[in-house]
Amino acid sequence: MINRWALLLFVVPMVGGCGVGKTVKEKLNPKASISGVSIVNVTPEHVTLRVDVKTEDVELMLGMVKLKYKFSMIDATQEQANGDVLPNELLALNDSGFAFLVKIPVAKAGAENQKYDYLIQGSIVFKVIAKIADVPFSYRGAMSFKP
Repeated sequence: MINRWALLLFVVPMVGGCGVGKTVKEKLNPKASISGVSIVNVTPEHVTLRVDVKTEDVELMLGMVKLKYKFSMIDATQEQANGDVLPNELLALNDSGFAFLVKIPVAKAGAENQKYDYLIQGSIVFKVIAKIADVPFSYRGAMSFKP
């Protein structure tokens, strides 16, 4: 009997247009996008990029299992991938998102003072109320650097 009342208390506001259903649906379908990519450090060995990810579901970071990404240079065969960026490796975790670092060997980046087009794709794997959600993101941009 108590279960029926609990179900009614949940369903009635949803049917009445209270917005509860939309909130629950959004929580079960989290979204993420890349808000920017910037060069953090350039050494003779590598270039370090900071990737800023925007999500309105930061409270779900507690349920985050892992982050995976693939960084590809366009018009080149080089790519850098990591299938397991752990939550403790994230930077600048706040209400609107987080950041992570990508290290690219300079040999893969090529000659200096050249403009490079790149594509970064990946996904955040969340555990949301006993459901695994794989939230994809993608971003295409250009960069140039001096070693």
